[in-house]
Amino acid sequence: MSNGNETKTAVEDFFKITNDAMKDGMSLVSKSPQQLADAWLRVGTEFLRFASHRFAAQAELLATLRSCKDVDEVVATETRFFENAADEYSQEFDRLAEVSREGAGAPTPIRKKTTGKAA
Repeated sequence: MSNGNETKTAVEDFFKITNDAMKDGMSLVSKSPQQLADAWLRVGTEFLRFASHRFAAQAELLATLRSCKDVDEVVATETRFFENAADEYSQEFDRLAEVSREGAGAPTPIRKKTTGKAA
């Protein structure tokens, strides 16, 4: 089971990566609008993927709780759910940090539109 310290460390790592990127000249000002949009969309996509997964897990929990026969089974079911959720949130911080690192990486060359005419 993940604990609060692992989550705290993942969050600290995320902010350290962002801070290091800013120090290394990878500030938002140095990014093209396309790179900013791409980074924003990558993080947004990952966040929504994870949120969707967690909502599905919550729905599954509620369905499982309906079939519990006694309080002990309810407690065991909820304990498993929250332990799993804590682990997944910790892993998600790591994934978001990786997505952010990718977005702060080397600039992607912008392709110019071609007219189809031979040069």
